[in-house]
Amino acid sequence: MGWLGFFSQFFCASTKGELDSCHREVDVLRVERDLLTVELEAERATVDGLRGEVDSLVAQLDSAEEDNARLYESLRVSIQIPELPDLSSKVKVYPFDMTYDMWKGVRPEMISDTEYYAWPEDVWLEVLGVVQPEAKRAIGRARPELSDCDNYTLTMCDLLSLAFMRSGLDRQGAFMKLLSTPHSYCGFMMPNYTIRVYEPMSGTVVGWLGETGPGLYGSDTYRTQQAFFLS
Repeated sequence: MGWLGFFSQFFCASTKGELDSCHREVDVLRVERDLLTVELEAERATVDGLRGEVDSLVAQLDSAEEDNARLYESLRVSIQIPELPDLSSKVKVYPFDMTYDMWKGVRPEMISDTEYYAWPEDVWLEVLGVVQPEAKRAIGRARPELSDCDNYTLTMCDLLSLAFMRSGLDRQGAFMKLLSTPHSYCGFMMPNYTIRVYEPMSGTVVGWLGETGPGLYGSDTYRTQQAFFLS
């Protein structure tokens, strides 16, 4: 073999080795590419899943906002906080200073604040005249255990409390929930600390605290035992 043949054989062997090495590298790159493709598809599937979850959450939030809007509108329509008449004749009263005789034997269970506002009876009746119809409309027909005297009393107290706040007063009015053994009703205090008993179901005054006649539940209907002031 001459020098030309020797170098030719050597060169071919060297080139063949490089080609084989290149093929092996290409095969490795193909495997890596296939693995990356699989991972990419998995990532895409994950992204698509997350996008679907986000879309679902957005739809749920939109639905919740629509529900809230409907509920708010229902509440706005069902219960209106009345605008009260002129309250400038208000006088501060201090129920904690009342004596046993002034309470006519009634036990004041809750006097949340030290000061309240009181008005003459004609102003109270004007105020209650705009609140009671709204309470009655919100509660609907009186039904035992569902929309009974307790519901009327509590609704009157809540609406009146909100109305006093809306009117800009810095104190609540001296309005209260009263309880006898068989019945729940309301009362309001006047500047001289006398208390009128008020029936929220009919919107009428039924007497003075400790001086009332019989009612729906007999002679004990308005025989008050406990009083709870607005808070």
